[in-house]
Amino acid sequence: MQLAHTFQREDVPPHLIKYMGSKANIIDFIVDNINKINCDGSRKVYDLFAGTCIVSAHLNRSYEVVINDVQEYSTVLGKSYLKKVKKNDINVDIFVEQVEQYVAFFKKKYDVDFCYGANISRDDYLEIEQSERQLLLKKFNKKDNHLFVQNYSGTYWSFQQCLYIDSIYRIAQQYRSTTVYELILSSLMFAMSYSSPSTGHFAQYRDVKDDKNFKDILLYRVKSVIELFLSKLNQLLNYNRADNKPFESFTLSFDELLEKSDENSIIYADPPYGSVHYSRFYHVLETLVKYDYPEVKFKGRYRQDRHQSPFCKKSEASNAFEKMFSLIKEKGSAMVLSYSDAGVIELNSLLALAQNTFGESYDVSIQTMEYLHSRLGRTGGKNINVNEILIIANKV
Repeated sequence: MQLAHTFQREDVPPHLIKYMGSKANIIDFIVDNINKINCDGSRKVYDLFAGTCIVSAHLNRSYEVVINDVQEYSTVLGKSYLKKVKKNDINVDIFVEQVEQYVAFFKKKYDVDFCYGANISRDDYLEIEQSERQLLLKKFNKKDNHLFVQNYSGTYWSFQQCLYIDSIYRIAQQYRSTTVYELILSSLMFAMSYSSPSTGHFAQYRDVKDDKNFKDILLYRVKSVIELFLSKLNQLLNYNRADNKPFESFTLSFDELLEKSDENSIIYADPPYGSVHYSRFYHVLETLVKYDYPEVKFKGRYRQDRHQSPFCKKSEASNAFEKMFSLIKEKGSAMVLSYSDAGVIELNSLLALAQNTFGESYDVSIQTMEYLHSRLGRTGGKNINVNEILIIANKV
């Protein structure tokens, strides 16, 4: 299985999670157009909807950047790329030893363990899964890290995988004040993403329906969270950040950040294109970072405080875009907006709205690139051909 994308640029930031609408494969298209309006490198770049922060990871080699996303896991991913790291802040062997000790402690204390044999039958597998899901009703000591064991065993992951997620998070807290904390959590998010048999997101976990998909699900159920975690942690520890410029990070709404942004900066905006809310697809990553034992509901085991973006709602998207354009104009800043011809708002309407809002003092242009957009297993196929659009607004 190929875990990383291929880029044209050297010293590529390590791939971290499967992400719907990731810009990893079109990074040159975006960065080159930002370079054209920031040719002397003097203007700070704001990544308004940072997501995986892969765009900022490339931009930060040339410019000061500000990463922002209302989801806290995004900030963790960004800091794992942008923060300067001291490798001696962690002894990986000792970290793993502490994780394994906690795994053993937890199993012994609660007298609970489940294991899938390589040749387990479908019926036996289903029986184990059902038993694991009953952990949702079990009482655990609040001092013991059990969030994923209790809420997600037998769903997106097995009990064993959930216990390693909880254990890695627990030991990570010893490193919270070091330069490697975000690297640890990002590596854990990677392991979570690639050990789950879901289609790349966490809207719902997959059910066993027939022998074919049972075998596929089982392949993921027996994956080692700790091995996936270590592979990514080593990559992040060895990622070269020597040329990184200063950065800031926020978890604000788009308008709150724009109101406090510097004048004459560059705003890179990559809002959601479709009607689906990203918080539904990545809620477990937010829960990992918060680790707040939320109430979970429905088959997806969703937390109940999920963010709902106005850019995903046809009734609100136009007003949200107009507000964003107006705030950018008030600061005399430039804008590079990523969108597609499959968005909630029809492209010509969005372009007209930008031209009307920015007015005659701005030059508003459009750049287009054909792109195979990942839908991560959604109905209608995993990939669709779309035109990736950049709407660029710069002062005349």
